[in-house]
Amino acid sequence: MATKKLTRRELREDPIYEFLKESWEWLQLHLREVLIGAGAVAVVAVLVVLWQAQGRRNEEAASELLLKAEFLRNSGDAPASLATLHDIQARYAGSPSATRALRDEGDLDFMLGKYADAQKQYQKFLDKVGPKGIEGRAGLGGLAACYDQTRQFEKAAETYGKVADIPGGGELSAMALWAEGRCWRAAGKLDRAEAAYQRLMSEYRTSRYAPVAKMALAEVRAQAGR
Repeated sequence: MATKKLTRRELREDPIYEFLKESWEWLQLHLREVLIGAGAVAVVAVLVVLWQAQGRRNEEAASELLLKAEFLRNSGDAPASLATLHDIQARYAGSPSATRALRDEGDLDFMLGKYADAQKQYQKFLDKVGPKGIEGRAGLGGLAACYDQTRQFEKAAETYGKVADIPGGGELSAMALWAEGRCWRAAGKLDRAEAAYQRLMSEYRTSRYAPVAKMALAEVRAQAGR
């Protein structure tokens, strides 16, 4: 069947034809603005690409310095390792390696007995990564250990408890519960210590900490007169 050819009048009345006609007229009137807008989009796209490339270069440089800091620490040169970690944070703030440097600095400060400094670094690290997952467990564990070493036993117990609450910890969660119970006991909160030991024995009965928790639980109950 032959296709019927539309007359000029029918074309003018056709809605698609009218839409295309109006669109062309609008484009002619606003061509300059459209070109400027397209140019702006192109500039933004280029800036995004350049920013991403710079971010990759920063991370590569920061990760190399992180390895250097680790080598210096393992070689016994703690001051040089700390200086390198500071350098990473100053020059490459916002990169993943700069975030990791916060935790590494906390570990090094803790190892040197600088617990107040270590606590600050662990808190900064947690502010970046949040209290979840492997990184959150590491940050909270470091923070709890700082409280523990400075005899802030209630804070230590509460923080160890947060470590244990992070899913997937396995033996690390069992160890955190053991430390939580020990700190509650040191703080004189025997009921809280008993609860921590009971949880350890219930949730991690095959853990190497379970037999120790069983003995500690008996001692706590005897201490409480039960």
